[in-house]
Amino acid sequence: MKEAESEYYKEKFDLNKNNMKQIWRNLNDVCSLSTKKVNQSINELNDNGKQITDNLLISNVLNKYFATV
Repeated sequence: MKEAESEYYKEKFDLNKNNMKQIWRNLNDVCSLSTKKVNQSINELNDNGKQITDNLLISNVLNKYFATV
């Protein structure tokens, strides 16, 4: 099921890769940013088998990942 969901969003973003406004709408849909705000945080992250719990390190790993996607 996770694979199907991933493929759905990949196609959704690929179809609009040249339309920045639609990309932001899609991001809002995926992240539910347009609905009630809920404090969502990542307390632990697995980076290549290494468990990370420090917030700064987690943000750096995520930033590095999204900068290369």
